[in-house]
Amino acid sequence: MPSGRGVGWLFWGYLAVALATMAVSARLWWQSPLQLTTFEFDYFLGLFNGSDPRVAAERVLQGRALHLVLMLVLGLLYAATLLRVIRQPDAVSLPRIAAASALVAIVFALGMPWVSPDVFFYIGTGWVDAHYGLNPYRQPMGQIPGFANDPMFANVYPGFLEGTTAYGPLFQKIAAGLAGLSGGNEKLALALHKLFYLGLHAAASALVYRLSPPAWRKAALFGYAANPLILFSVATCAHNDHLMNLCVLGALSLLRRQHVLAAGVALGTAFSLKYFPLVFLPIMAAVALLQPGPLRLHWRTLQAPALLVMGFGLAVLAWAKLYPASTEHVSHLLSTGVHVYRSSIFHLVDAVTRHALPALFGAPPALIAREDLAGVLRLAYMAVYALMCWRYWPRLKRDPFQAGIELCLLATLLYFLLVNTSNQEWYLTWLMGFAFVLPGEAARTLALRLSVAYVPLVIYTVRGDRDVVFAANLALYLLLLACAWACMRAMLRGRIPGATS
Repeated sequence: MPSGRGVGWLFWGYLAVALATMAVSARLWWQSPLQLTTFEFDYFLGLFNGSDPRVAAERVLQGRALHLVLMLVLGLLYAATLLRVIRQPDAVSLPRIAAASALVAIVFALGMPWVSPDVFFYIGTGWVDAHYGLNPYRQPMGQIPGFANDPMFANVYPGFLEGTTAYGPLFQKIAAGLAGLSGGNEKLALALHKLFYLGLHAAASALVYRLSPPAWRKAALFGYAANPLILFSVATCAHNDHLMNLCVLGALSLLRRQHVLAAGVALGTAFSLKYFPLVFLPIMAAVALLQPGPLRLHWRTLQAPALLVMGFGLAVLAWAKLYPASTEHVSHLLSTGVHVYRSSIFHLVDAVTRHALPALFGAPPALIAREDLAGVLRLAYMAVYALMCWRYWPRLKRDPFQAGIELCLLATLLYFLLVNTSNQEWYLTWLMGFAFVLPGEAARTLALRLSVAYVPLVIYTVRGDRDVVFAANLALYLLLLACAWACMRAMLRGRIPGATS
């Protein structure tokens, strides 16, 4: 990799462990027919699935322990390499950083998605549209005659077969295009998704490089482009979040250059992929309002945020025309949420009300149900969101762009802590772009801690002993809570260290 000897050895160690981690699942590229979802959360993916079920169960436990150790080592080697790049930026050339990041990304892409085969749901719903000509917002895969004999549905998680797509219309059209290009070959469809997301990762990494301060750019590029949490989520497990991430980063880049209408279109496009970027609209509108200079409330000043909001709305309306039925899905999703629970505040509530209070004080268990809290937490999120924006207003006036990125990071963290019922590892990629663009130590430390410690425990959060699953989900939420609290406290108290341009 780089000319710096210490940095080079650390990186080659990182690459070697990544290759060893991915090699076990990569063997399934030669398996026919492909059987992956059956062995989800099994690191060995059925390699020891022999006649003795006790041996198979023992190997699953050993595989999970191996996943934990390897992912932890990966995170530590990555963090050590990045910290060395930060301390010795002149020892590393930019082309070598880019080449090294590309190499490790390709290695991660060789692995199969052993902890989350959602990509087969993308493939299946895309095939519903591309091959059968049916609306994926209305037609479940499991209700297509002969679906069980179609190899494009073979690895879709059984619980998803009776549901319709959960994603925005633009992504669904992309999924249909990739499914159509595969010609009905499931492994080719998987490869096309991986290649597509590798390209998106390269583009997102380039935007992180351009958005970060000049003195921090080499570290920001390696920190984002070679990040194990991002690469495992996007290159290995082929999650589609980089489509949204790229559009959000693109909106920030356009906003910095004061192309406010285009920034609004980019943000609206991000919303048409996944719905979370709606949270960033008020923040970016405030940046557009304040960025040209001192705030003077007249029609020319208000023109910039109005154009941004208009661009957002036009993009949303235009992409919705791809699938008019998607608008019904958006309203339903925003009103009801997703009823999946992974490393969320509800695990902490359960730990307190079902275990701690009864054990310590003899209180009846389950004093508060999840259903009682959902509406309260959404209102709490909106209230704290508004309070943070008010708290940041002086900073927004001094340096709108950097303060706006900080607010986007804080709003994302707050959503994970208060509202989101399912904090998956790939959702954490939403905040990594903000964290590596910002020059402050608080955001960098947040990104490093989560990149090292989050993925190792993920394999214990599903399909295991009930107490172990609960403990792993609770531990991951407490990790997220501790890291987010330290970052939010430092950022809300700190001063802006300098401009990002």
